[in-house]
Amino acid sequence: MRMIRCWTEQETAELVRDFAELGAEAIALRIGRTTRAVVAKAHTLGMATMVHWSAEDEAELVRDYAALGPTAIAARIGRTPHAVRAKAQILGVRTRTPHTAAIDRPGRWVPSEQEIQQAASLLRGERGSGWKETQ
Repeated sequence: MRMIRCWTEQETAELVRDFAELGAEAIALRIGRTTRAVVAKAHTLGMATMVHWSAEDEAELVRDYAALGPTAIAARIGRTPHAVRAKAQILGVRTRTPHTAAIDRPGRWVPSEQEIQQAASLLRGERGSGWKETQ
């Protein structure tokens, strides 16, 4: 059975004073509670609907999002994949798919797009496509 520990006046005061600056994780470590408990109390007090992102978490997201994606980063920084995707969108960071890779590198096509282009050229009868018109 789980024990519920009431918040002391000192803990609540510390949360109110430092939540915006330090975030839930730092406060949780300092007062000996879980991050989830700190976020829940902050929400109850009307202080927050979102958990504070540290500069380190944001830097890791920007650095690794394209290569690892939201699920792996979420596991590394203790957040949900949804929260990571939402923050990535706010920061303008995205994963690299074949489609976005082609957009990021104008003039270069990924293999599947090259095949589509070649097939279209063949159908149009463009020179060098190997397609010859018959009369």
